[in-house]
Amino acid sequence: MLEEDRLRDDEYEKQYYGFSSTELYEDFKEQTSQAVKMALTEIETALEAAKYDKVLREQKIAEFYAAYMESAKIPLHKFKNEARKIFAIPKNVVLEEDQHKIEHFSDEDIIKLKTEVTELEKELLRNLPKSIEVDENHKKVMDFYEDHVQYYFSNENETETPHLKGIESDFIKTTDDYFK
Repeated sequence: MLEEDRLRDDEYEKQYYGFSSTELYEDFKEQTSQAVKMALTEIETALEAAKYDKVLREQKIAEFYAAYMESAKIPLHKFKNEARKIFAIPKNVVLEEDQHKIEHFSDEDIIKLKTEVTELEKELLRNLPKSIEVDENHKKVMDFYEDHVQYYFSNENETETPHLKGIESDFIKTTDDYFK
């Protein structure tokens, strides 16, 4: 998604919900990071009380934090995507300030569209028998093909079988009938 699109979506979400999915993600990420930092600070305090080397202790805490941030990338990314899906404003929802952007249709436009839909329905009904016939011919061709392939493989050791004589012409005739 382009940055401009994301900004527009965030603005729409913020107007609709009072927050955006990006804000939710950033806040969640920050709160999670703070909770991990607090836990690591408590661990550091416990290690300090145990008289561990300060430089080594700080180095290990920094490594733990970096390891957490690395391991959290995928779940945080999934969270961000899910939040965006959940809070996405459908394209058909128009907020009050954007009402002027809506394309309005006259009664004539609506009648014209209804007429067009009716004509398309009639055309579909006219073509439906042809479609059913094509489906039936397709089934015949596939059945014919399967029968002959199964027969061929069950008799593949025979050098020439009387049943396979003329199979090519039968198949061509059947497929020609199908594509008429």
